[in-house]
Amino acid sequence: VSTGLTGRGNVAISTAALASMTLTPLSASLSPNGTQTFVAKAYDAFSNEITQVAFGWSVNGAGTIISFGPTTATLRAASTAGVYNGGLTASIDPLSTSADITVLPGSISYVLVTPSPAALAVGEAANFTAAAYDSSNNIVPGASFSWSTQGGGNIESSSGANATFRAGAAVGIYANALVATANGKNGSVTITVNPGSLASLRISPSNTVQEAGDTKVFSVVARDAFNNTI
Repeated sequence: VSTGLTGRGNVAISTAALASMTLTPLSASLSPNGTQTFVAKAYDAFSNEITQVAFGWSVNGAGTIISFGPTTATLRAASTAGVYNGGLTASIDPLSTSADITVLPGSISYVLVTPSPAALAVGEAANFTAAAYDSSNNIVPGASFSWSTQGGGNIESSSGANATFRAGAAVGIYANALVATANGKNGSVTITVNPGSLASLRISPSNTVQEAGDTKVFSVVARDAFNNTI
């Protein structure tokens, strides 16, 4: 029997249980101490987003979480360059997802030349190596170096980060004897040039006439092949 009546009501459809989650971005490349914000989302089995959730956040060597909320976190990257797989993790029981963090070296802040200081005999050659660093003391790979000298000898050869320096004939201490430059930043080495091996002896006076029983004082000067006093 039909009564001719109809009815209408409101039906609330709620999301089902947690089934999956996402984390954005899943990878990030940052400069030392750079920042990146990550966003996590939760979904049910029908891909409906579950909004009333709170994620836990953790890091694994990639830096420090400087702020976070239920679904977001901001990471300050470590100062040490490197690849941190699984560097940041968002979790909500029983799920978790991690992001890989790459910390890239910053711009060149300073240059070092090794060995430093150095000591060479006159005419002796030695090899030196330059390295460029950022402000966090990370080596900056691929730096392009030019080499110059400010005394004490000459550059026999140079290639990229390596140079061969040969000491000159004059002994002394030469600050900034060898200079490597990259991106406008200079690194230098102080080189001490020492006398070479014994090449001659000079007795003074070289000629003298003495009577029997007289005494005479003589001096001896040792010199290398470049006439430097030893």
